[in-house]
Amino acid sequence: MADGSLLIFLCMFPVLCSAKAEFLHLNGYKILADLLVSGNTPDYEVCLLNCAHITPCVGFQFVTATNTCKLLTMMRNAPEAYTCEYYIKVTSTIDIIGRNLNQVEQTVQNAVYNTQTLCPYGWEIVANQCFLNVNETICNEYAQFLQPVYACGCFMTITMSLLILVSGIIYGTSACMPMKPPDGVISLPMIPETSAMTTSIPVTTSTATTTTTTSGPICPAPANTAPFLADDEFRHIFNSTLPFLNLTTYEESTCTRCADGTVGFFKSAASPYVSNTDDIEAVLTVPPTICSYICVCKKSGECYTRSPGTSSFYLYSYCDNTNCGMYVVLTSDGSFVPVGGTGKTYVPDIGFTNPVTNGDVYINAATISCTKCVKTTCI
Repeated sequence: MADGSLLIFLCMFPVLCSAKAEFLHLNGYKILADLLVSGNTPDYEVCLLNCAHITPCVGFQFVTATNTCKLLTMMRNAPEAYTCEYYIKVTSTIDIIGRNLNQVEQTVQNAVYNTQTLCPYGWEIVANQCFLNVNETICNEYAQFLQPVYACGCFMTITMSLLILVSGIIYGTSACMPMKPPDGVISLPMIPETSAMTTSIPVTTSTATTTTTTSGPICPAPANTAPFLADDEFRHIFNSTLPFLNLTTYEESTCTRCADGTVGFFKSAASPYVSNTDDIEAVLTVPPTICSYICVCKKSGECYTRSPGTSSFYLYSYCDNTNCGMYVVLTSDGSFVPVGGTGKTYVPDIGFTNPVTNGDVYINAATISCTKCVKTTCI
């Protein structure tokens, strides 16, 4: 299809608006991107509102036959396809000198660089090039005008025009850094062998004080509810119109007197054995693109973070005759490892054959954060 016809086709796309963003309905195109999160809703506008709220979200797929909403991130391409299920977020125009694009390609480039940084969202800088640790198949899905090169990972040029955009300096002669030097040889870094990863996460401890003489917690839990503290950033991320992305949907009440964050109180599930009808789906899937360093801490102060490759887990509130707690339920992938490297590693309870009150199998979490480990005395 010629550039001109692509331009006309794109101009015919409906423009949809929310309070925070505009979207194009891609009639005849699909989006190649990573899945951010998925869930069910009968209204595509719910998808639209949630994607508008989350910065890394570049668009979404809404499957009307199943009422499935899929929020997408890390855009790769938008090839032609016989579908009308895809919507792309309209973002700032990213111009790269020397790169002449049709309107569809320009929309793709804007989405790839939607965070307006030197490299696309989720990429890192290695040897003066953008690098993403993916396989060759994924690398080849990136639009060819982006000039992806696979060599034990995907490499892409750092554009000087983006450097100028980020630094706030405006020059009229910005250009792309060449992918190949004059001798035609591409100098690529050696990628080290994968080794065990150690996560270093800052730990904060509550210093909250009270004017009373009681030794009880600042935020005592109402009867038959589990107290659970989430810091402000976590509550902001997981506070949307989709239930599976909204922790607050499940709160019976809250306490805002704690300096470490807001304490929510959650009603007890009926059974100590994990049930799909009683889990809190707000953290069913937590991609690293949303929560970079997720950490949960027990009331005792022991903290845990997910191991590389771990993405999905549930929260499950339950009260027995002596204790109420918020339990971390891992699905079939990954584990939670102790911060600092010493202590028990928690792995999935396949088939959910143990009660959540079994401390050898499930973490009884008091706090959660996307950026640090929070130890608190408020609950």
